[in-house]
Amino acid sequence: NMPALTEIRKDFSLSVPGVNNLGRPTLLTKSKLSCTSSRVDVIKVESDCSKIYFDGSESSGSKNVTIDIVYQDDKRFSTSLTFRVFFPESVEISASDSKLSLVRGWLGGDGCVNQWQRATPE
Repeated sequence: NMPALTEIRKDFSLSVPGVNNLGRPTLLTKSKLSCTSSRVDVIKVESDCSKIYFDGSESSGSKNVTIDIVYQDDKRFSTSLTFRVFFPESVEISASDSKLSLVRGWLGGDGCVNQWQRATPE
């Protein structure tokens, strides 16, 4: 769950396979699907089951969180997907230099990009 650190949303496509009335495998129609997360503080899902996602608002992880899927047509079918979601407890980053400055007069790359001091993660 990197969005807990970066606050940049991360989406993962979700396809729900099924078997049609002829016994052939098929992907189920999104308009007849509905999904819910058992714990939105851990993992989120679009209500049409198109994707699961993390948006950075999650507050914990879980060894066993479920996405509940319901298919409603002539009959109602349901199933669940189980996920293990890791959540960073604490993150500490240190570097050889904690204040980096612009290096005046040093242009890198194609000669148009300012260069900054560099530090090594420790």
